[in-house]
Amino acid sequence: MHSFGEVLESPRPVMTFRVKTEWLAIPVEKVERVALAEKLLQMPCVRAEHLGLLLENGALIPVLELGSKATTVVPKEGWLVAILHVRGESVGLRIDAAGRILHGWRATLRTGAPPAWLGDAAATTIVDTHEFCWLVDPDALWRGFETP
Repeated sequence: MHSFGEVLESPRPVMTFRVKTEWLAIPVEKVERVALAEKLLQMPCVRAEHLGLLLENGALIPVLELGSKATTVVPKEGWLVAILHVRGESVGLRIDAAGRILHGWRATLRTGAPPAWLGDAAATTIVDTHEFCWLVDPDALWRGFETP
C-alpha cells in the first residue's frame, strides 16, 4: 500500500469523470471509451440503479447510474456513458462530464469520506495540480450493483 502524499515512481495513468459533483479517477486500462447514449433498452426486474442496456455495434452494454434512483427518460441531447472494462466485460457508467488523463498523480488525504453512493469502490483520493479525485476500482464499483 502506498503512503498518503507519496509520489509513485510510475503511477498508472487515470482518466477522470465527473459524476454528480464528484470527480472520479479510473485507471486508463479499465476505460474503453466514452459514448453518447441517445436511447437505452429497458430491463425488467433489475435494481433501480440500472438505467438499461446500451445497444452499440451489436453489443448490449448494461448502464449504471450512481447515487440516486435512476431515471429512464433519456434527455433529448442524450447521456454521456463511460464504457469500462469490468471482469472482462464492457459495462457503462452514466457520467456528467469526461475529464482528462492524469499522469504523475499522488495519493493524498482529503477531508470527508467518499460519497455513500461509491460504496467500497473508492477509499483513496488522488491529486494532480490541485485537482482532487476519488480513485475508483471499476470491479468493486460494479460488484455492489450486480443484479442477483
